[in-house]
Amino acid sequence: MNDLVEFRIPAEFVLARTTLTTQELAFGFRRGWILAQDVVALALAKLEADIPMSATEEGLAFLDGSSDLFEVHGLIDQLEEVGDASKQPPCSVWLFLALDWVH
Repeated sequence: MNDLVEFRIPAEFVLARTTLTTQELAFGFRRGWILAQDVVALALAKLEADIPMSATEEGLAFLDGSSDLFEVHGLIDQLEEVGDASKQPPCSVWLFLALDWVH
């Protein structure tokens, strides 16, 4: 499925509004709404806030520099395989973020 509108939302904008679950993080990255460096920044913020996270998310948080960013795709694959306990579909938070971003 093609998206009607392509956009990117900076990690700082996301962080000011919510903490993403693993599935929300993967969902936004796969659609190009956040970049690899944003994934790392969001995972690091979650780690620094002492929010429980998987070992894979911790791996994302510890990526440093552009040479490590290629690893984001593989770690996102792992996150999608494991999933999380959230019952809410990952698109809900992205609808909120997208509407807030364009507003």
